[in-house]
Amino acid sequence: MRRARACEPTPIGASGQVSSALARQNKRHHQSWAINGGGAHCGGGRRRVGRSRGLITPRRRTTLASFREATGSVRPRSGHGCPPAEIVWGLWTARVEDVDTRLKLLAAVPLVSLVVNTGTDTCPTVDYGDGIRTVTIDGILGDPEPLKRVDMMEEGPQKAAARAALPAFPPAQCAGDARKDFERVNGLIDGVFREGGDCLIHSRASLSRNVVFILAYLMKTRGCSAVEAVRMMRQKWDATWPNDTFAGQLIEYEAEMIAATA
Repeated sequence: MRRARACEPTPIGASGQVSSALARQNKRHHQSWAINGGGAHCGGGRRRVGRSRGLITPRRRTTLASFREATGSVRPRSGHGCPPAEIVWGLWTARVEDVDTRLKLLAAVPLVSLVVNTGTDTCPTVDYGDGIRTVTIDGILGDPEPLKRVDMMEEGPQKAAARAALPAFPPAQCAGDARKDFERVNGLIDGVFREGGDCLIHSRASLSRNVVFILAYLMKTRGCSAVEAVRMMRQKWDATWPNDTFAGQLIEYEAEMIAATA
């Protein structure tokens, strides 16, 4: 059973006005430190620029069961209420309703210069104005609503029966292939960090589609397994719950990185 946990407040830049010039100067200072070898593997440090170190071979490779043990077996509801959060230094997420205007976005993420919209079927692309670029990741659907409702049920015989009664959904209604865009999004994030800006990645509720890209970035740049990346992200964003399709793609990504360092 998934244990409820309060969403933690954003640690940096969430309240008050920040001097943009001073804040950017500080960011660039720490960025330079990161480029020249600062930072840490999964679980610590403020590493700004992601250089792949190769995956640290875990004691137990991620399976769907261990992935769900880390996320919790019950899908959070779309109105989960987590405030905008900085997952690692400079990389943010938020529900679309919290960042759907320039005013809201800058109040949440003062140094943002890139917004990645991964839920284009439910999130209109916003023109935030000067200094903020928006990139869309098209064709990445979420699960059908009937399947989401089943995933939100507590574990037990009723959930098993409800899942067994689900129809076979056509591919056009099911979650898409996020894996093909992992490296593209990784590159976008690193590019923004080199320029001293922050990046926000969102979908509508920001618990599945956007999360899969943030987890992939953590895995690539921190040497994390999928499970370790989930544990890291949940410290800041409790609504970390990629659907089973995306979980499978992260598990494949983990296997590829392990094979590349063998």
